[in-house]
Amino acid sequence: QVGAMSLASLAVNAIAPRLATPSTSSASPSSSSARGGRRALAVRCTASKHTFVRVKVDESAIDKHESFKRATLANAQASIGEVGNVRFDILRDANDDGSWTFVETYADADSNANHKTTAHSKAWQAMKAETNLIISVENYAPVHPSDEDWTYSNATQASLEDEDEMGDGSVVHVYCRVEAKDVEAFRAACVKNASNSMLEEDNLRFDVFQNVDDETKFVLVEVYATSAAANAHKETAHYLEWRDAVASMMAEPRAAVKYRAVFPVSRQGWRAEDCEDSCDMEWGA
Repeated sequence: QVGAMSLASLAVNAIAPRLATPSTSSASPSSSSARGGRRALAVRCTASKHTFVRVKVDESAIDKHESFKRATLANAQASIGEVGNVRFDILRDANDDGSWTFVETYADADSNANHKTTAHSKAWQAMKAETNLIISVENYAPVHPSDEDWTYSNATQASLEDEDEMGDGSVVHVYCRVEAKDVEAFRAACVKNASNSMLEEDNLRFDVFQNVDDETKFVLVEVYATSAAANAHKETAHYLEWRDAVASMMAEPRAAVKYRAVFPVSRQGWRAEDCEDSCDMEWGA
């Protein structure tokens, strides 16, 4: 039987070279010069898939923590080199070292399915089987940004070797469940708030997602370069307007979970902006 640490090493070896086998995605691929060799092909988002994977690691097994972290980072680094991958964010609960969340974004269903066939994904799955993880998965669709904007909101330049610029950063997921009658009004209020929030100084991301299986469930992903900037957000006119507007729409109290960014750790890797030029991408028609 292969031990957890050996499987972690397997996951690292599985990503060399970094670029995965090209996808059979239905989205239109095109070749790119992709700095650092991190992406050979790129696709536009057509019906993007956003998967939130929540993982609980046995806190009493320190060796499992380390093997899990190593294999997870190796999988993330390799995954952002896949055709059709847009993001592969790895987060660790700020108040619970054993709780992790991955946000995996793919351009379409084909790209998402192809990920599971890659050597690095299979290596991670093997590690999971040996480490006795508790996992839950939820699928979301983008509300803001739209698919058109998600095409460029990527982390193709992220690397395990990047300097950590998120030590004082703030990554928060706000989980919301609204009354069924208020779904559309809530969506509209969130889009307005997110659009304004992205203009704030030191905002890196402000994404809004809606659960594909339960339209009353939403997640707001709020990422700031500094904790001070995140606190300042709560004093803005657009946030206060949003807070008051949605108060009566809540089916249950909102729940905010604070995370530490594990991957990417550079601000550029998180920033929500058109990175077509900085990422040297040549998108297909």
